[in-house]
Amino acid sequence: MNRLMLPVMLLVLTPALLAIQDDRVQKVEDLGGLMMPIAAGSESFRIDFSLQGREVGDADLAMLADWTDVTELNLGNTQVTDAGLAHLAKLTKLERLYLQKTKVQGPGLAHLEGCQKLVYLNLYGSPVGDEGLKQLAHLPKLARLYLWQTKVTDAGVAELQKALPKLSIDRGWDFAAVQKAVEEAKAEMEAQKQSESSTELVKLKELGPDDGSCCAKALAEGKTCEHPCCIGALARGELCEKCNPNGAKKKADPVALVKSLGPDAGSCCAKALAEGKTCEHPCCIGALARGELCEKCNPKAHQLVLIRALGPKEASCCGKALKDGKACEHPCCVEARVKNQLCTKCNPEGGDLNAVALITFLGPKAESCCGKALVEKKACAHPCCKEATSKGQLCEKCNK
Repeated sequence: MNRLMLPVMLLVLTPALLAIQDDRVQKVEDLGGLMMPIAAGSESFRIDFSLQGREVGDADLAMLADWTDVTELNLGNTQVTDAGLAHLAKLTKLERLYLQKTKVQGPGLAHLEGCQKLVYLNLYGSPVGDEGLKQLAHLPKLARLYLWQTKVTDAGVAELQKALPKLSIDRGWDFAAVQKAVEEAKAEMEAQKQSESSTELVKLKELGPDDGSCCAKALAEGKTCEHPCCIGALARGELCEKCNPNGAKKKADPVALVKSLGPDAGSCCAKALAEGKTCEHPCCIGALARGELCEKCNPKAHQLVLIRALGPKEASCCGKALKDGKACEHPCCVEARVKNQLCTKCNPEGGDLNAVALITFLGPKAESCCGKALVEKKACAHPCCKEATSKGQLCEKCNK
């Protein structure tokens, strides 16, 4: 045969071959499905009935029996049952099979034993039970299995996992467990709120607000004043001078103040408190005069002051640890606190920053704009200082 004739013959044969392929595509489309190559130039195909082929049933799958070049088949949302899976037994190149929200109950999965290349199977929302899972134990390459909202049990999943230890099984959310966790979290948050409220009330009562002041009125109602200036002052263990000019000038009971600040267990301050007095170390006396605990002698309490100022969300690990009166020990959180910040991974929503409390913690120069603003119980309004505070720092330019 003249070699020059070969390309011509191929040109003549190609349309015929394409016609065969077009016929298959048309059959799929007639049933509301799509058929396309996995990739440009590929000889493997993907068929999807999940969008428009809702009426596809077992008999319709008979045409697929010899289509061995199909590597991905989506039968989601169709009327297919276990019987229809018999038509897939010869699809030896099948790698991904979607059976979500079908009527497959499980026994028909035994027909997939010939699909030894299957790596992905989605049974979400189908009535598959434990007996059905047993049929999958002979698919050694199966890597991902989705079982959301099926009838499988923990025991059935454990048995399959034992047979296929490398298989990743996704059962989705256990809605009952999630609801229970939400209710428990709400109760925990409410208990924390009550506990914190009780602690703040004790502190306010010990500080003795002025008769007739907003703080005294709130105390009579069993709560603390909600004015921002009063909230900030109470966080520092003080009364707001603007709202309680007389009470704020009174010398607070130093023992009560130490108790409200919560010294570290075993510290010199805690030992002195147990004897009904305050620590006589010069560093502790100086810190108490500022309404604080000595950082050197009470490092844990000092960290709690910082965390309270940063205001982590109650549901975060930092918030939960704070509720227990301790600092979160996750390495990422510890590292973030070195920079006077919250860990962004554990606190993606940030915190409820108390700028005045944080600036007090950072200790600005008395003559700086930050120090002068702090005397007035407020944060410096300079843009550079605001930006620095948001990063857990003092403005270097203003606090040289």
